[in-house]
Amino acid sequence: MESPPYDHKISALFYFLFLILVTSLGLAIVYYAEPFLFWEHAFSDLGNVITLHGNSNPLSRSIFSIGLIIESIIMFKIGAYYAGNPHFRNHRIKHWLAYLGAIGFLISIYPNDRYHVIHSVGVGMVIGALYLFTMIFHFELKPVVSLKVFYIDMFLVQMTIFPYAVAFFADSVHKQSLQKFCILGVFFALLRIVSAAEDAFVLREVIGYFRKQSY
Repeated sequence: MESPPYDHKISALFYFLFLILVTSLGLAIVYYAEPFLFWEHAFSDLGNVITLHGNSNPLSRSIFSIGLIIESIIMFKIGAYYAGNPHFRNHRIKHWLAYLGAIGFLISIYPNDRYHVIHSVGVGMVIGALYLFTMIFHFELKPVVSLKVFYIDMFLVQMTIFPYAVAFFADSVHKQSLQKFCILGVFFALLRIVSAAEDAFVLREVIGYFRKQSY
């Protein structure tokens, strides 16, 4: 029987990662020291020591940092789970990829207004790890998910992450808007593949088992 790419525990951890991300960002927005303009501010601004208009930002920064620490712990758990379960497909790649994301979350705690380069490297590590997880899972499970889902997700991920990358390096006025689409697009595709695809993979294995028994 072909080894699985993940199980319910890993799926749950990815969902928990998204839940903590949304919750921490939402609370940080509420307690940001000035009105947070969703399409104009970067999420990284929530972790700044000083806001763009010069206000001290201790509460929002604390919430933002605590969220990153929890997210790092979740990614370390994913990495450790893969390391301890070698039956998973490509488990070595995935456990190091999860550790990369975990370290990225910790590095991202450095405030963007004081350590822009370091913070940007951390965020890049996180987005890169989640993007690669999404791509690996999709290609591993291509035989057991519909081609429609596969190609829609592939198109969605590329069209959200690469325009943001270009806008970020070009310092475009649209980069903050594209950041939101990038994060949502990657998580949408990732969470979809670790839920629907898992059931499809199990179904294929069950069907394969009964076919073998019939011969």
